[in-house]
Formats: sequence, C-alpha cells, structure tokens
Amino acid sequence: MPTMSTGTLPTMTFENLTVHAGNQKAAGMARYFVKRWPDVRKGLLLTGPPGTGKTLLATAIYNQLGGAWVNVSQLIADLRPMGRIHQARQNAGRCYATIHGNCGVINHKYSPAGVCRYCPAVNRATLPGISDAPVLYLDDLGIHKPSDWAAEIIYGILDERAAPVVATTNYKLDELSQRLGHDRIVSRLCGLAHVQQVTGADWRMK
Repeated sequence: MPTMSTGTLPTMTFENLTVHAGNQKAAGMARYFVKRWPDVRKGLLLTGPPGTGKTLLATAIYNQLGGAWVNVSQLIADLRPMGRIHQARQNAGRCYATIHGNCGVINHKYSPAGVCRYCPAVNRATLPGISDAPVLYLDDLGIHKPSDWAAEIIYGILDERAAPVVATTNYKLDELSQRLGHDRIVSRLCGLAHVQQVTGADWRMK
C-alpha cells in the first residue's frame, strides 16, 4: 500500500539529527521513547508549524524501531473511492462500514474475519498491519479535506490500538479537533501519545 511505503522517508537518525532550542525537548522525548521501548505505554504527538522537523523526528524513531508508517492524507485519498460507495449506500438507507465496526445507520454484522456483510469494501481487513503495528506513525494529521467519513477512518485506526502512536500535525490541539471534525479523535490520540510542540524556522526555506 503506498501510504505505508518507506521509500521516500528521509534516512534520519538520532546521530545526524540537528538539535536546536525549538526541538530540544521533543528530541529528548523521542530518544527516551526509543531507549525505553518496548516498556513504554505512550508515544508522541508532535505539533508545530510546517518545516520545523516534526516528520524528521518521527522518522528517526521509525528508523530505530520500525513499525507502520502512514501518511494520513494519502491514506484518505487511497480510500476515498470506497468512501463514495459507502456514502451512496448510506443515502439509500444501507450500512456503511467503518474499520472499527460501528455503524451510524443500522446494526450490521461482521464475519469472524472482520468483514461487514452489508458493506465489505472498508473494514479491519482492508488495512493490514496498521492497527496491530507495535508502533504506528501517523504523519501530517489534519491536512486532508475534513469529512465525517475520513474522521471515522482515523478514529477507527486509533480505537483499535493499545500500543503507542507517533504522530505529527501542523495544528494545535483545538485546531486539530476542528480539522478532524471530532473531539474524540484528539482525546483518543492523547491517550496514546504525549503531546509536545516543535518550534523554529522552516528548514525548507533556509
């Protein structure tokens, strides 16, 4: 799946990471997370303006620990055709399934494999390796076009997890809630990750 491809990720490590005043605390928390792994219960939610190195920090963790890397906007784009099918079925009074198995239209039934009998296009089996990854990386949360369907996808991924999440976003928590459309997503995310702001000049503009 393209959203989980790591071929375009920077070869960032903690050894070649540039630490400055704006990312010093976040870098320390990232190193601590790696050092204490797997005896840690929460990951990191890195917030801050574009170009401050949030993804570079997340990549340094990924290159040390591995896991499942997901570019959220690309994931939503990849699944959007399925979303259109679900919307049409919802408009017709039928079930549209979300990967966490809750339907706002009617009570639906799942097979043992996690496939909705009414709407099998998107379900837990559609995204193998994400919900159960030892560490899940969600890059660029909130930059996709907001929609109820996209919110359900993101919440479904988080609601399935008990393991840490490392996520990046350009938005503050209140802004992220507005972008994602539901406070429960940010609430669930904060249960899986410590929030840390990253500041500084846009390194891409230097």
